[in-house]
Amino acid sequence: VPDSVSSAGAGKTKLVSRVVDHFAHRPRGHALAYFYCNRNEDTRRDPENILRSFVKQLSISPAGDAIQQSLVEVYKKKEGTGFASAKLAFEESKTLLLGLVQTYSRTTLVLDALDETHQQPRAELIDAFGYLISESPQLKIFISSRRDDDIKRQLAKGANVGIEATDNENDIGKFVMDQIDQVQKHRRNPISPGLRQDIIQVLLDKSQGM
Repeated sequence: VPDSVSSAGAGKTKLVSRVVDHFAHRPRGHALAYFYCNRNEDTRRDPENILRSFVKQLSISPAGDAIQQSLVEVYKKKEGTGFASAKLAFEESKTLLLGLVQTYSRTTLVLDALDETHQQPRAELIDAFGYLISESPQLKIFISSRRDDDIKRQLAKGANVGIEATDNENDIGKFVMDQIDQVQKHRRNPISPGLRQDIIQVLLDKSQGM
C-alpha cells in the first residue's frame, strides 16, 4: 500500500491518474477499480461510498458479459424484503469485494487522497483493506495520502513511498533557466549569472514544488 505524501496542489492526483492510466492497459482477466476522494464533496469523503464504488466497478464478470452472480444474489435478497435497505452497507460491500476480487487473476484498487475522507470511519476502511489483502493474495491496493498521524500509524506496516513537493526542484530549476534564456534573447542587456541564480532560487523557494 504505497503512501504518496505532499502538500495540496503539488500534483498527487495527477500522479494517481498516471497510475490509473498504467493499469488501464491491463491483460484480460485483470480488474481495476479506482476512487478519487474530495474533501469538498460529502459523497466522495464517505468510506462506505468508496467500497460501494469498488463493488460497482467490479460488478461485471471477467468475461464482460454478465453481472457477477454474487451481486445478483444480493439484489434478489433485497428484492425479497421490498428493498427495505436498498444501499449496500459497509460490511455487505466488504464481503462482496472479497468474493469479486477472487474471480479475477489479479485485481488492483486505487484510492486517491485517503486523508480527505471523514476521519472517524476511515480507520474501519483501512482495516477493511488490510482484511481484503490478507484474504486475497491476488489483490493489490494503491493509496495516496498526506501523512496524517492516524494514517501513518495504520499503514506503517505496508510498503510506503514518501514523495515531497520539493522533490522536483531540479525540474523547476531547469524550466526557469530555460525561460530566462528565452527572455534574454530579447534583452539589450544580458542578465548576469548572479541575478540568474537569484531569480531561480527565489522561484524555487516560493513555489514549494508547485
